[in-house]
Amino acid sequence: PLEYPLDKDSVLTSLSAISRGLIPTLYSKGMSMCEMMRHYLILSHRLDNDNDCTRELGNLLDMLSRQSTIELRFHVGDWVECNMEEGWMKGVVTKQWARGYSYEVILVESGTAASPFDTDEYVRRPELRFSVGDRVECCMEEGWMPGTVRKHWSEVNGNPYEVALDSYKKWEFCTAPCDMDDYIRALNE
Repeated sequence: PLEYPLDKDSVLTSLSAISRGLIPTLYSKGMSMCEMMRHYLILSHRLDNDNDCTRELGNLLDMLSRQSTIELRFHVGDWVECNMEEGWMKGVVTKQWARGYSYEVILVESGTAASPFDTDEYVRRPELRFSVGDRVECCMEEGWMPGTVRKHWSEVNGNPYEVALDSYKKWEFCTAPCDMDDYIRALNE
């Protein structure tokens, strides 16, 4: 087992090293800053319920998470679904490493969610309604325009759909930011 000095400066140095991935035994793929901190505290036998300690650790987590080089799977603006008590709920990632959690997500239904781990058990790409090749129409500035789904999960901006619109040139396309009827719907031909 690793031993850590427990004075404040050493704790800050150790936590900073954890956030940069320099102490790999405390970090495993998908673990949030919050879980790394809990892991650290358990290993150092310092887990307690002191509110001042909790607040200070929360501030420390936010500071460290902004410096973290741990790469997450989803980016701000990505369409995801979160595992909630009520079941899987769809939403959009609004922050990475928020309050020590991997993601903060604004939910379509209402409210926000924070994902403690970057794993499919907690947050994942949702199944999409339309397949590649399906005929759809997209809400554009000009109104609803027909097209064909040409790709899932655009490399351009991470949106769920790339759609080749009938009125555009072959190499031009639009993207639907989320899989909702307000943006993309089945075409009734």
